[in-house]
Amino acid sequence: MSTCVRNKKREDKKGVLSFIFYLLSCRCEFTPLETPTRTLWNRECKAKPPCGFSFGISKNSAKFLTGFTLVESMVAITILLTAIVGSVSLVARGIFDFKFAKNKLVAMNLAQEGIELVRVIKENNVLCDSLNGNPPHQWDKKPGGGNLDGHDYAVDSNAIPIDIDCTPPGGSDIKIQTPSLTGSCNSPLLFDPANGRYSYVSGNPTMFSRCIHICTPPSSGKVCGSAPDTGDTPVIPPSDQMDIVSVVQWKEGGNDRSVTARERVYDWR
Repeated sequence: MSTCVRNKKREDKKGVLSFIFYLLSCRCEFTPLETPTRTLWNRECKAKPPCGFSFGISKNSAKFLTGFTLVESMVAITILLTAIVGSVSLVARGIFDFKFAKNKLVAMNLAQEGIELVRVIKENNVLCDSLNGNPPHQWDKKPGGGNLDGHDYAVDSNAIPIDIDCTPPGGSDIKIQTPSLTGSCNSPLLFDPANGRYSYVSGNPTMFSRCIHICTPPSSGKVCGSAPDTGDTPVIPPSDQMDIVSVVQWKEGGNDRSVTARERVYDWR
């Protein structure tokens, strides 16, 4: 034990804790920044106890008094890079999510519009039948002839409407304009910035395509395939039920996206 420690033990009987603090105050040559003489309780320890090992570094070297070590610099750079990369990734992800949400909202509105346009065709058929008397006008009649059954269509609100001839008993002909249907779903929708409408007539090509699947009865068709309603009283025949499925597709970020809207309509007369 060093002379400093022996002297301290004889002079001070304050207990083990005081002894440990004194030892700490008297250790020397442990770090480059320590001074050879330390003071505790206004008592000076001038002896230099052996430390047992040495770093071989001068205590007065200026390069150990200021600056950062290599490890400290690496840790600081790592923390800084982590903060920057995390922030950039968060912003980029937010921009991508915003764009996806915007496109999905447009697609959902286009899908719902497709269903509403087919409903207009169906309601116009019912209106024309109520005006016609005999012969009856089929509720599921396709504009231009034929029936809406198990086919895929492109429906357009901005196309030239098709006239339905309705002749009330004892009256003159009445023409009801109804949306048009085509037999192709492959063409992309066009957007006209002048009126803010999507159609197949005019505008700039978009990423969206829309296909309307009509199933009469609902159990038919490659998309519908659901059982007709049977729980009502009186029971509605399957032939008086129609499923309309509107599918909008687009490609985004190399992935195929789609939204689907579905509705069942009836010949309620």
